[in-house]
Amino acid sequence: MPFKIKQLDEQELFHAYYQEILLVKSRNENRTHEISYDFGDCKICADKSTGIHYGISTCEPCKGFFKRSLIRHLEYKCSQSQNCSILPRKTKKCKFCRWQKCLKEGMSVEKIRMGRIPNSIKKHKVNYSIQTLTEVNKNKILDIYEFIPFTFYRERLLNKSDENQVLVLSLLKDKTYQLFKECNKEFDAFETRALKIIQLGYVPIEYERSKENIDFLRQKFFSFLQSHALVVANFINKLPGFDRLDKRDFNVMMRENFFSMLGYRSFKLFLEGDCFTMLDENIQLDNKVASLVLGDEIQRKVLEFSLKIASFKLTDAEIALSAAFVLTTFSKNLLNKDLVRELNEYYGRALYYVLNLNKRNKDFLENYIRELCRLPQINKLFADVDCS
Repeated sequence: MPFKIKQLDEQELFHAYYQEILLVKSRNENRTHEISYDFGDCKICADKSTGIHYGISTCEPCKGFFKRSLIRHLEYKCSQSQNCSILPRKTKKCKFCRWQKCLKEGMSVEKIRMGRIPNSIKKHKVNYSIQTLTEVNKNKILDIYEFIPFTFYRERLLNKSDENQVLVLSLLKDKTYQLFKECNKEFDAFETRALKIIQLGYVPIEYERSKENIDFLRQKFFSFLQSHALVVANFINKLPGFDRLDKRDFNVMMRENFFSMLGYRSFKLFLEGDCFTMLDENIQLDNKVASLVLGDEIQRKVLEFSLKIASFKLTDAEIALSAAFVLTTFSKNLLNKDLVRELNEYYGRALYYVLNLNKRNKDFLENYIRELCRLPQINKLFADVDCS
């Protein structure tokens, strides 16, 4: 069975690598900094673990034992009942039982990219996914930063090895996707409803264009936005690295991307030329309702833009990473600009990585980035609407 990152303790592993990489920025060349993260105990002997080696958390001696045993394991024999205890800091361990424990816990050469690759193996065994990332489509996909040149630590990001890049970007992708799915459960239900009523024959409800109806629908829209604000705030707070934002920068980021986040939450709800977002259990924010709430001109522009984004048919992971990337791209007048630029670099690389994995070509990327650059304008259109 191929190795999956989620089989590990993802949250701990993610924070281990992510925090260490962030620390690179602040390290002083004249001082020695020790790794502050605790990888826990070795899965083999329960001694202090030094990192992820051959797919699991192990100490250095067990890592070395597994490496040596790749050739010698057939010679191992147990003099007891093949159930020996493997204790830490014990000089004599049963090699047979220790080798079996390594296999049972999931150590494998195929998972070697999770840790440091010995030079002797590195020359002969290169993971195909890493080759894909660094070689395949190298000249086909345009660098995302040619279109949005807001990054700062380009050379400092994950410039150690391709293996570490794949690991960190994969974990960042999985974590962001998980958080986005959690905050978007309600909208997933909207999508299920939309597909069902379209199949049955969708007919939008007609609302009379009266002041009473407009006031009523705008109040529903305002209440809906209050709920949206809580969800977005929760999403931002939980995104890796965003917890370092101060209150002022957080509020600025919320304000300047508030409706952009609504767009990313609802892009999959723009179907058949209409919007299927629900303001409550009974009121759908379709084109007719949106015209009453926002005005005809704004509704038309927002619908045109949203249908264009929906036409890209982004995957859930691409949507989640796009949302995080946009938060750090179009937020201006922030106090901690270095932090936001750093986060922008990480999430930009993760988005580029996922687009690469999904074999998005140059034309796709050019068109998508061009539409992203319109987000501040769309956000302002929404923000200027008076829902009072």
